Amino acid sequence: MNRLTSGMRKVFSLMLIICMTAAMVSGCSAKNNKSDDFSLWVDDAESLAALKEYVSDVTDKNSKNYIPEEDRIAVFDLDGTLYGELAPIYVEWWMYAYRVNEDPSFTADEAEKKVADQIIEAAKTGIIAENIEYDHAVQNARAFAGMTLEGYAQYVREFAKRDVVGFENMTYKEASHRISECQWIHSLCMQRYRPFHVP
Repeated sequence: MNRLTSGMRKVFSLMLIICMTAAMVSGCSAKNNKSDDFSLWVDDAESLAALKEYVSDVTDKNSKNYIPEEDRIAVFDLDGTLYGELAPIYVEWWMYAYRVNEDPSFTADEAEKKVADQIIEAAKTGIIAENIEYDHAVQNARAFAGMTLEGYAQYVREFAKRDVVGFENMTYKEASHRISECQWIHSLCMQRYRPFHVP
């Protein structure tokens, strides 16, 4: 992959992450000040128990593993922990395919349709064509040309309300920022952790 392709993908991904995070902040708002609200988790989940045990250990002043409040951070990887990026393909690609194939307000040309077809094929087969990142970046810019930043953000917010392909009862908004993970973020904040998202 050349630098231009990688750079374009990072720009589009960053824009989409910013827009989707803004669209989902309300879903992560704390409903109470309890640090132990894990109502969306399975009670006997091993992962939940392990995380609780770890946090309890490192926040106990009597523990040899104690971490002072000023040194507590929690890092979440947007590629998997909070955001499943392949559901069924990169969400910015899937939104482009929706824009080209399903958006009644937009009429795509043959070049735009060709890339949308490649994206759908990649979603079905799991095989991503070598040229698709560059081609998507070019055609995506054309497909959304003329939109203001706010217009694009609103488009993302509306797209995020759509059901995720291949899942039941889950929108792109929920897939991109699972509320169960937000419970963990809230709990860690109550323990004086500073959470960070890494794209």
